[in-house]
Amino acid sequence: MRTCATCCATCSTTPGSMPEHRAHVHVDGRRRAHTARIQSLRGHRMSRPVRTVFPMLLLAIAAIPSAHAAADEASAGFTRCMEAAEGVTVDMLNCIDAETVLQDARLNSEYRRTLATLTQERQAQLRAVQRVWVQFRDANCSFLADPDGGTLHTVLSVDCRRRMTTERASELADLRR
Repeated sequence: MRTCATCCATCSTTPGSMPEHRAHVHVDGRRRAHTARIQSLRGHRMSRPVRTVFPMLLLAIAAIPSAHAAADEASAGFTRCMEAAEGVTVDMLNCIDAETVLQDARLNSEYRRTLATLTQERQAQLRAVQRVWVQFRDANCSFLADPDGGTLHTVLSVDCRRRMTTERASELADLRR
């Protein structure tokens, strides 16, 4: 780790121009601010890149466990919508909701198509499994909506439902292969 002596990318100031300013520390090639500096800048507005990248980074981290869905299989429109949202929570929620509607329709289609290929005994099993899966998805994603966690937890909860629905649709499609 090395201390940065150049300008500060997050607040567009140079070291020493603000009494509270602290140097950055480089970790893995990226600048990281010391905790003391972040706390000293409370009330300052974050730069646009930080407001845009941070929420997207959190969503990307939340999506890491979704190994089953190859490249998440989200629609191209969802990706464009999330980029255009620029980290604005309401816009992100609207994007996620619209994609969830599309993925839910895809899930229902894949469910019907898979059901049609099974014997009656296996159809009964799939119906039972699907009912339990819906209950699990709803309970799991509702748990992420921590009432004390702020708007980020709302985004994580809503995106959980989208992501799990996408994964399940892919899983059902894979059963026919």
